[in-house]
Amino acid sequence: MKTDNQDQVGMHVFTRSKLGSAPFRCVGVFQQVGPIVLSDGTQVGSPGQAMGVCAHCGTGIADCYQIKSADGKVFVVGSSCVEKTGDAGLIKSYKNSPEVRAFNKAKRDLLANKKQTELAEILQANKEKLASIQIKKWNGEMESQFEYLTRVIPMCGAAGRARYLKHVKTLVSNHLIGE
Repeated sequence: MKTDNQDQVGMHVFTRSKLGSAPFRCVGVFQQVGPIVLSDGTQVGSPGQAMGVCAHCGTGIADCYQIKSADGKVFVVGSSCVEKTGDAGLIKSYKNSPEVRAFNKAKRDLLANKKQTELAEILQANKEKLASIQIKKWNGEMESQFEYLTRVIPMCGAAGRARYLKHVKTLVSNHLIGE
């Protein structure tokens, strides 16, 4: 948030938003997504809907980063607002925070496991039809698409498995494996 007000030029953006005084540091992270059950039993939010609110810009956020000011105020902002501050110390504490690193790793692992499960289910559901598709190996021998995939996928990392998931979905959607 830029300003022409001479009293605020050079002031930290979070200080201008009255969130506390600089320096700021990241002290934690949590995810706040719907649905949330209130104390009276009322359920609010759709599954996966961002239910947090950035204290700086007011945007709805799912990943809530807790920031602590020099005067002890703790507030929640989104990752975009942290990165847009230009505050090298805050950005460093955000990127190097053990809590943030563990949080991001857990999110990556969850997504990778979800894709791995989806890929295994698609392969098993289409095993016979994939076995009927023959492809040529590097040495000229023929191999079924199913054999190839079950041989290669265990050697892949998360990105490789995601690419193979996309490939198998394309085969299915192009009716090469269709009924």
